[in-house]
Amino acid sequence: MRKDSIVINGVEFISRNAVMEILKISYVTLWNWTHNGKLRCHAIGNKVYFLESEIYEDIKKCGQITRDRRKK
Repeated sequence: MRKDSIVINGVEFISRNAVMEILKISYVTLWNWTHNGKLRCHAIGNKVYFLESEIYEDIKKCGQITRDRRKK
């Protein structure tokens, strides 16, 4: 378990800071991606958390969309 994560019903949710470290992106980029629907997030209380598995799924999905647009 990461220091800035929480576990609810056996599921580990990671913080925005952890996501920014994993993806090596800034807060602004993370905010844009979540508000544009590129990354799913979960509001727990007054904080935002992410599932690591969803992060990788969403990144993979966005990459495929980007490649498809370039071909046209």
